[in-house]
Amino acid sequence: MTQSTTTRSLYRLLPGHVVTPHGAGLERESLEVPYVLQSFSFTLGGTTPVVAGDYTIRVVTPVNGTVDLVVTATGAQTFTQFAAAVVVAGAADPALGGQFYWSSAVGVITAINKSANVSIATPTTIVPGATSLTPAVVTAQSAPMLPMGRFYTYGTPQAILAITGTPRGRRIGALPTAATTLATLRGVLGRPVNQTELAADFNDASVNNVDAYRAGQMAFGVQRGEVCVVVDPASPTMTDSLTQEVHVVIAAGVYSLIGSVAGAAGGGGETIRIDNAPTGNLLGRVEGTEETFVLGGVSSRCVMLKVNRTN
Repeated sequence: MTQSTTTRSLYRLLPGHVVTPHGAGLERESLEVPYVLQSFSFTLGGTTPVVAGDYTIRVVTPVNGTVDLVVTATGAQTFTQFAAAVVVAGAADPALGGQFYWSSAVGVITAINKSANVSIATPTTIVPGATSLTPAVVTAQSAPMLPMGRFYTYGTPQAILAITGTPRGRRIGALPTAATTLATLRGVLGRPVNQTELAADFNDASVNNVDAYRAGQMAFGVQRGEVCVVVDPASPTMTDSLTQEVHVVIAAGVYSLIGSVAGAAGGGGETIRIDNAPTGNLLGRVEGTEETFVLGGVSSRCVMLKVNRTN
């Protein structure tokens, strides 16, 4: 079926639209879409014990300009001991203590930017002798989004953002990766309210695409129920045939939309089949022939699936 009206609210299927009503077998969960904080490492190497003298970490900050963190080595410290001293100095510095979370392990110092909205150039270092202090980017600042109507798995928050000591901890939503397995696939990113402020193209998660949960928001995960799922553009047509296969895209190759579904397997382990999943895993079955939406020259595909994570 093809729908070409420009009134998106009239579409029968929208990415993530949940058909199963509350109280009728719908099982869902709340997911967090976290920011990724920028972080740097400073690795000690070369001569040990750490050569005596002043070691400088130079950072260009958005508020205080160029700031030098100077830590003096005694000449008798191991890498681990000196790294711990740098952490103490960094945390105590009026500018850099407010800008970064500092930690160390086995001679490697880590500084995590506290602001998700600020990107800082890689710091430089100055050393007095044969002991090196090498800076590197560990993670780049980013604000990931989770597109509605795609399958998801659980992600791992950066350690500084982790929440512990609660009964359920914290559920981080993430799109599948090549490492995702049938056992770790969780469900579909749903749309709890049939919103009408929608992007024309379901097939991306660009900054202009409002069919996605943005960093800092809570997402709606459907683990059991009927939900509309995005079909990869390269997929064969998906129908409600009893023999219709359902494959979740976990890596790019034949298919390109991570977390979407396809009617046939991709090559090289880029998909996971779920219509024949054994008990205890995520099972997915097509409930109706897919629909195609055409709007302003943009074509998008969506299919109704019955998913069951729990039984």
